[in-house]
Amino acid sequence: MAITGKTKVFMIIGDPVAQVRAPEVYNHLFARHGVDAAVVPVKVAPAHLEGFVRNAFNAENFGGFWVTIPHKAAMQALMRLCNPVAEIAGAVNAVRRAADGGLEGALFDGLGFVKVWTTLV
Repeated sequence: MAITGKTKVFMIIGDPVAQVRAPEVYNHLFARHGVDAAVVPVKVAPAHLEGFVRNAFNAENFGGFWVTIPHKAAMQALMRLCNPVAEIAGAVNAVRRAADGGLEGALFDGLGFVKVWTTLV
């Protein structure tokens, strides 16, 4: 996988991030399907979360965040709009920038678990 100045960059943020598997899974899928994108794990302390999130979206080639512990609940509070599951749970694990620049969050943990489980049984 070649990373260039045109590559769309995504981050999975948490504290810690040593345990995350998303870069292995998604970078492989991006390469396999010819998607010019990359996922990078980034360790962000809770005290720096809001500033980090706001500044990351200043980069034009930044696509969004995957979110892991301990930031899911705190991230939800930074969103302009969330999907219904995130609203009910008070947490998000995916963030993107909307066309108007606002941040949109979603929670897909349960959906992902159900899809994996149904393929195993």
